[in-house]
Amino acid sequence: MKLSQLSLTVAALFIAASASAADPKLGIVYDAGGKFDKSFNQSAFEGASRFKKETNINFIEVQASSDTQAEQVSGSGRE
Repeated sequence: MKLSQLSLTVAALFIAASASAADPKLGIVYDAGGKFDKSFNQSAFEGASRFKKETNINFIEVQASSDTQAEQVSGSGRE
């Protein structure tokens, strides 16, 4: 479960990195634990918040209610 959370966050970061430098986009997909789970999701949120504060670049947040939904949101199930 932790590995899939890490994979989703890394995927979101790679998507953000591939965006145009003039209009970068950053997104975080939280799993069913939510962003204040006192674990990986919360660490990702705190890191993204710090990034926003330091760069003034916003990020999009999505809360998945299941692992399947998180995969669908991130597009990691695509071939």
